[in-house]
Amino acid sequence: MATLARHRLAAALFLTFLHAALAVEEWNSCGQNDHFSANSTYQSNLGQLSATLPKNATASGRFRAFFATGTVGTVPDIVYALTLCRGDIDNSTCEACVATAFQDAQQFCAYKKEVFIAYNECYLQYSNNNFLDSTSNGSPFFLANAQGVNATAEVYEAALGKFLNATSNYAVENSSRRFATAEADFDSTYHIYGLAQCTPDLSQDDCWSCLSDIIAMMPTHSSRRKGGRIIGLRCNYRYEAFPFFLGDTMLRLPALALANMTPPAATGDSTTMMDVQDIDSLFIDLLTLCAATGNFADSNRLGEGGFGAVYKGLLPSGEEIAVKRLSRSSAQGIEELKNELVLVAKLHHKNLVRLVGVCLQEHEKLLVYEYMPNRSIDTILFDPEKSKELFGGDQTREVTRRVVGTYGYMAPEYAIRGHYSMKSDIFSFGILMLEILTGRRSSGSFSRDQSVDLPSLVWKHWTMGTILQLMDPSLASHGPENQMLKCVHIGLLCVQNDPANRPMMSTVNVMLSSNTVSLHAPSKPSFLNPNSGTYSTMSVDDGSVTELEPR
Repeated sequence: MATLARHRLAAALFLTFLHAALAVEEWNSCGQNDHFSANSTYQSNLGQLSATLPKNATASGRFRAFFATGTVGTVPDIVYALTLCRGDIDNSTCEACVATAFQDAQQFCAYKKEVFIAYNECYLQYSNNNFLDSTSNGSPFFLANAQGVNATAEVYEAALGKFLNATSNYAVENSSRRFATAEADFDSTYHIYGLAQCTPDLSQDDCWSCLSDIIAMMPTHSSRRKGGRIIGLRCNYRYEAFPFFLGDTMLRLPALALANMTPPAATGDSTTMMDVQDIDSLFIDLLTLCAATGNFADSNRLGEGGFGAVYKGLLPSGEEIAVKRLSRSSAQGIEELKNELVLVAKLHHKNLVRLVGVCLQEHEKLLVYEYMPNRSIDTILFDPEKSKELFGGDQTREVTRRVVGTYGYMAPEYAIRGHYSMKSDIFSFGILMLEILTGRRSSGSFSRDQSVDLPSLVWKHWTMGTILQLMDPSLASHGPENQMLKCVHIGLLCVQNDPANRPMMSTVNVMLSSNTVSLHAPSKPSFLNPNSGTYSTMSVDDGSVTELEPR
């Protein structure tokens, strides 16, 4: 008996302590009109709800919604109630918060029939009017951090709006709980954390509409503040300069390029919010991928690489997928994963595997690709038996009697004499680099009244020191000038006339990945006349340079 009494006392003290902790931050709104009297039927019905709703909010299993509604009684003493807990807390905290809300509501809004009360961890509304069938967000609470930011309102609010929209999109599209947490860098000194949530009974459209409405209110209520939140009956958001939620962040966004909180001079080391807008529709819920792969069953395992295993899966739509599951000990961290996500999401080619989606939920880092039944070509190229059918011995060069390909990409020795080797591919790679950098097509550079091909045009600008004028305008905001100049330099080395002067691909890889390697001066590239099928190291008219139309 003594032990039982001590346990009861400890439990009572714990609940008292928890109640005090939860009550530190509390906001309430008391109805103006309808009242009930002590010991009335309405009070009795309210008591029944206060006894059942806290437990009902936590009765949804592991992937809990932390949400409950209830109705007790008949008109005119009927009571409607709704409660929602923050999606990152545990069952006991949620239950205690809702219980505290019922107690505080009757204390702060004594004998009021309608009350809306909110805490950091939960909120509760009860009323004698049926609000449960409505998607209205009620009368939200507007709260703002007292600290401001050193930024123009227009720039800061635009970036913050993109951050909150991306967070909300994840809550709507990729979580059955309609809940998401996110984080991103604004600059080297300011890290932002965010949360968005709807009641899980809302449809995706209703949830998005609700969150969009309160995000639109942000400039009015928390302009240029380091933190702010809006707590409504059906949805809410919060952002701060410190981590205020529990557990791992569900969505880690690329950096919001706001150098010094001013319109940014872009650097090549940051991924802008344009990338987020391109990829924010690719997020897939962890539950969906668990179901698709049979909870990552060994029978669905396709293989394993240096960063983790790959599993075959089947989405509810019937699409077959391959899920790359990064191991927690993998050297590929979240930054590398972001880079892979952004790059692959933007690449579309029939010979490149298509990115289907990504999941950064809980402790998982997952990339989802289309499933290739025949697997990758490396299974043939590096297979000891199959490779014998393709190549003989250490074959590295050959002479062909029939030249096949597009003239703009052909190496001179191949186009004229039919000689091809690994250095022929280096030439084609160099042309491709110059195309990407300039936004111009080599194969489309020739016309009857224009004799300047792409390599010669690049060479002309290179020798004049005006090469940056030739760069694709869309690249101007994606990298520093020295990196673009380096890439042009490498491209020119690859398209040199003499194959012996062209670097090996392994050398190109080192050049691209290192900032300490010295690059040799390139020689003048050859010019191909597609009408005569001849190459020459021509001299371009020094008086003018014909600019080609970007593609």
